[in-house]
Amino acid sequence: MKPTLLCLLLLAAAPLARGVDLVSDSVFNDPFDNAGPVGKKLQSNSTEKKAADGSFHDPFAESNSTTAEQPAPAVSDPIEKVNRVFFTFNDKLYSWVLKPISRGFGFIAPTPVRESLDRAFVNLKYPVRGVNNLLEGQFTGAGVETARFVVNTTVGIGGLFDPASRWKLKPQPADFDQTLATYRIPSGFYLNLPVLGPSSARGAVGSVGDMFLNPTFYINPDWIGLAVTGANTVNYTSLHYKEYDTLKAGTLDPYVAMRSAYFENRRHALEKVRAKAQDKAQDNTQEKAQEKVQSKPRAKTKVVGQDKK
Repeated sequence: MKPTLLCLLLLAAAPLARGVDLVSDSVFNDPFDNAGPVGKKLQSNSTEKKAADGSFHDPFAESNSTTAEQPAPAVSDPIEKVNRVFFTFNDKLYSWVLKPISRGFGFIAPTPVRESLDRAFVNLKYPVRGVNNLLEGQFTGAGVETARFVVNTTVGIGGLFDPASRWKLKPQPADFDQTLATYRIPSGFYLNLPVLGPSSARGAVGSVGDMFLNPTFYINPDWIGLAVTGANTVNYTSLHYKEYDTLKAGTLDPYVAMRSAYFENRRHALEKVRAKAQDKAQDNTQEKAQEKVQSKPRAKTKVVGQDKK
């Protein structure tokens, strides 16, 4: 019972350790990586002005030049008081339980070992990325993810190494929340759940879908699956715990900064998917145009003097 309880505590603090990356390790880019410009943006936009209707405008809307012409939609947070209570709960759980254990593990295990373990856990979650790529119509992405899984599982020794990236098989992030977004389902209002951390109404549904695609969900007995997930959480946090600390130190209101970063991260991932779809559509249009040109009958040319006998 005690090991199971410890694993549950680690799981509850996991989302804060990951910043805003809640579902898949490689599904979306962490907004706190390369924290130079992002960190400055978090500091300069640590507070938001409340609109008359009770919603919040995302301060990251003008940070991306590609979306400057289309301002970000307002962030709905109608249950902010409840969300802040859960945010504080997760924050204390992270600070008092997960962070000390992760730092201790980081002191024992060398960084290369922990990085290899992280790659193995990411490789294990291939079904989440593969299935959601298919659901999004990204068939090339699903094929690349499948190839990556085969290569890294075999040549990469169970995913401990990543030879697939050296062979130009780049990760193709995808999760169910992102899939729902591609079908124009709105994100809904913001949620900060006591176990799942930063999310939205759509994101909460997406988390359930991804849970059923995660192989660790089917490990029996249950305490072994919890132990595997807890080990993943501790290992990941040992590599990234400074990112959350930097966020807290660089803003007057960590709750607001986390909320803004969450929606910016989701939007950025969706823009990538739509960009891929547009590129694919353009390629198909160009191919059809070339086929039409090639299918036109060529005019017969006469050679001077050939018709004379």
